[in-house]
Amino acid sequence: MDSSQAIALEEALDRVLEDQGLHPGFRASIRRLVFDRKEDWRLCCGNHCDPCVLPMARAVDQVRERIHWQPEEGAGGQEPAAT
Repeated sequence: MDSSQAIALEEALDRVLEDQGLHPGFRASIRRLVFDRKEDWRLCCGNHCDPCVLPMARAVDQVRERIHWQPEEGAGGQEPAAT
C-alpha cells in the first residue's frame, strides 16, 4: 500500500468510525477486518454485544467502499500489495 492509499485508509477510518458511532478504540479491529477475506465474523450472536457486529460490518463495508477495495482483491487479513 503506497502512502496515498494509507492516507485514504486512515481518512476513511476516521469518517466511518464517526458515522457509525464506534469508539476510536475499535479502529485497529475495523482496519484488520477491512482486509480480511473471511466473512464468517459478520454473524450476529443476538447477545447484545457492545459493539454489535452489525455496526462493525457496516463500518467495514463503508471503509471498503471509500478506498475502492473488494475482499477478493487481497490476501486474507492483509492489505493489498502496492502496485
